[in-house]
Amino acid sequence: GLAGRATLDPALAKMVTLVGEMFVQADQDNSGFLSFQEFNTVIRQKSFEKSMKDVGISAEDFKTLFLQVDVDKSGTVSLDELCDGLVKMKKAMVGVERTIAFMRKMFEESDEDGSGSLSKEEFQSLFQHPTVRMKLQQMDVSTEDIDDLWAAVDAQDDDGQAGVSAEEMVAGFLSLRQDGSIVKRGVNFLRQVFKAADAAGNSSGSLSREEVEQAFYAEEVADRLEQLSLEAPDWLGMFDAIDVNG
Repeated sequence: GLAGRATLDPALAKMVTLVGEMFVQADQDNSGFLSFQEFNTVIRQKSFEKSMKDVGISAEDFKTLFLQVDVDKSGTVSLDELCDGLVKMKKAMVGVERTIAFMRKMFEESDEDGSGSLSKEEFQSLFQHPTVRMKLQQMDVSTEDIDDLWAAVDAQDDDGQAGVSAEEMVAGFLSLRQDGSIVKRGVNFLRQVFKAADAAGNSSGSLSREEVEQAFYAEEVADRLEQLSLEAPDWLGMFDAIDVNG
């Protein structure tokens, strides 16, 4: 909350103040919430361009911030959520500014058609490239982070558009560096297991009891959860509890 933000270092305090000013200007209907469209309009305004540069935050950072804050994917955020999210995001960015700049550059080069997005195949091909992996490792990004990146990015990608954007990539990367990231990694991994099982079936968005058994009791699922020090639940017991209508 606001009390916690009172102890911020001066540079971060200036950013929070600027976010407050931008929020008030963007919230045309005085709802206390901003949609991505309202948010996007205000960060493009010339009047804020110099202020953003002065405090050291870019339009791309703001877009990443919106994605990270809008955890329930409602498409709207409050001022408190934005300010708290900004503080967390800037802390997660400490020491990885060069890494993020490198990832954005690689993303741009891979986006050959200039669409602003990469497909899952293009994204994985980029981050499996030996040169890219070596460069990231030199920047102290672990192989585990690189391998967990797609699942983290895919968790940010709920805009209904095919492929992922550079902002979704950065938001996913930063989520791996924030508190509680082990649980988040586990959830992201299990989400991928679900999606793969669903795609292998009829892509209905739900799994049968047999599909749950086949996908979630696989050895690689148990191994990955063990690596993360997470205990595997009784998947079929959960299924039976949820599937009350059979």
